[in-house]
Amino acid sequence: MSLRRTLAALAAAVAMACASGAMAPAAALADPFGSFGDIYMCSFEMTPPQVSATADGYRTVVATLIAKNCQGTAAPVKSTVCIAAPQATKCGSAISWSRAQAVMQTSAPTGTYTATGEGCWQEPKNTGNPCISTGPVTVTL
Repeated sequence: MSLRRTLAALAAAVAMACASGAMAPAAALADPFGSFGDIYMCSFEMTPPQVSATADGYRTVVATLIAKNCQGTAAPVKSTVCIAAPQATKCGSAISWSRAQAVMQTSAPTGTYTATGEGCWQEPKNTGNPCISTGPVTVTL
């Protein structure tokens, strides 16, 4: 089912809940993406945590997040990606179409690492910047 159809079905369900009194009308109107018939958004792609080496020879664990596609007049404004391990969490951010990168230096890049991210965009027809979460993606290295 397409995103537009899914949101349309959700809107119909919310409208029915409002009509029956099960939900307050103000909640039914809260739509961070604007009109259901006019959705503009961006999609983001995250790489799972993976071992990498710096130019100095240090071993690191890296995860990235980048905007891949935006619909209509939407444009990415910020990408943030984080890597969590038992000993620490590291995050990195980027603006616009740049790649966000989280880098965790470690002497022994073994263990379980989890990447999460958030991509935000702007769309001139909406106020505020809607965001979408990515992940979590967990790997054992």
